[in-house]
Amino acid sequence: MSGWQNKPFKVDVKAGDTKAFCMCGLSKNGPFCDGSHASTDIKPNVVSYEEDKTLFVCGCQQSGNKPFCDGTHTKIKDEPTAASVPQEKPVEDMVSYIQELAQNGLSKTGRYSICDRTAR
Repeated sequence: MSGWQNKPFKVDVKAGDTKAFCMCGLSKNGPFCDGSHASTDIKPNVVSYEEDKTLFVCGCQQSGNKPFCDGTHTKIKDEPTAASVPQEKPVEDMVSYIQELAQNGLSKTGRYSICDRTAR
């Protein structure tokens, strides 16, 4: 996943607040601008608020309504990490033989019995 996080930021603003939201995606203080856009042509979205309200600001940086969340994060699939990929469990020898037999047939697996295989 790209972006700061895979969910929106909940931001409470008060009447009279002005917020500068990052639009370049480079801020280390997402979703707020930290000046990292200086190396780009992208400017922050500066918004002044006349009333107290709660905002849900995009955290995935993929919203079609930036800087606000439009639910796009729910459609983004995370890249699997080593920790999230299930580890293969050891298989008993007989089960391993049955799986090999089912996959390759007798011609490639051999014509010995399961008992011969487990005695090795």
